[in-house]
Amino acid sequence: MLFSRRNLIQIIWPLIVQQTLNVTIGMIDSMMVSSAGEAAVSGVSLVGSLDILLIYAFSSLVTGGSIVVSQFFGKKDMVLVRNSAKQLLYVATSVATFVTIVVLIITSIRNKKEN
Repeated sequence: MLFSRRNLIQIIWPLIVQQTLNVTIGMIDSMMVSSAGEAAVSGVSLVGSLDILLIYAFSSLVTGGSIVVSQFFGKKDMVLVRNSAKQLLYVATSVATFVTIVVLIITSIRNKKEN
């Protein structure tokens, strides 16, 4: 057997907690604005969907990168491990910075139109 039952539980438990917290935060956000009306609840749900999309995109990026790093680690090629980890960090940071800049630009344009 490759993994024991205990090892699988140790691996899966954080994933279950993360998903539970994601759902709980979405429900709490909706409950907090429920008294503000339907438009507010719809807005929170829409933003929640985008939030989940970004979480899954970054999770996929990190998962793919960690697979590459672990393969090089298994080959005991520490130079490629460090290079792959650095590249993963640079790509994740670049994507996050790009998304942040796009959101800030859109927010700025929207605020100018409202004023």
